[in-house]
Amino acid sequence: GLRSLPTARGLPSDDGTFAVFHTCVVKPGCYFYEVGQSKDYFYKRLEMKLHVDGKCDYKESVQGRSLRATSKAFWSVESDVLILESPKSGPSFILRESRGSKSM
Repeated sequence: GLRSLPTARGLPSDDGTFAVFHTCVVKPGCYFYEVGQSKDYFYKRLEMKLHVDGKCDYKESVQGRSLRATSKAFWSVESDVLILESPKSGPSFILRESRGSKSM
């Protein structure tokens, strides 16, 4: 089932601050967080699926920007911090802004 992901650090807002949330213990499963309505400027949405094999699906939308994981993204937990990373072979996240796209 879905778990509420009400501590994560998201995309920066226009003022350069990051969203910070208190969370439950992170383990394989589906996580969802949403604030506001999709037409609002301050709308935020996070969807994350952590697979048992270490792969992850990740989508985040903040103020017209979106960040998503490609199929090569991996997750782990170190010192109670969720780490999302790409293999050394290439980028695993795509950042889309209203002015274009960039692979990271």
